[in-house]
Amino acid sequence: MILLIIFLEILFNPDSSSIPFTYSQFQSCSALKAFSSKSIKKVLGLGKEHNSGLEFLKKKSYEILELSDQNDDYKKALHTIDALILKMTNVDNEFLNLASKLKVIARHGVGYNNVDLKSLNKKKIPLFITG
Repeated sequence: MILLIIFLEILFNPDSSSIPFTYSQFQSCSALKAFSSKSIKKVLGLGKEHNSGLEFLKKKSYEILELSDQNDDYKKALHTIDALILKMTNVDNEFLNLASKLKVIARHGVGYNNVDLKSLNKKKIPLFITG
């Protein structure tokens, strides 16, 4: 979880002094160039994440939605989110169409078999994985 939070902080706030890396170390990654703290406002966490990580992002002024993926209620919020913290929820073409503002997915776990890479690539949404 800590690596995921460090990644999100670097991605969403590249000028952050609280992270022990410089943004210039990440400039070679074209996906990072597309983001700034102004373009990412609302983050959806699907599944249970550690509270300290979510609190860290909240302190950095990101609006965090913590929703369960145990039913389809989370789908009502998808059209409002800029970023997704994902564990086991399936992200398919329907999901991505509902998440029309989605700019990035941070996958917390091993692998990416729950993500439709073809649809993700069509929409040019980067997927980052932290295990």
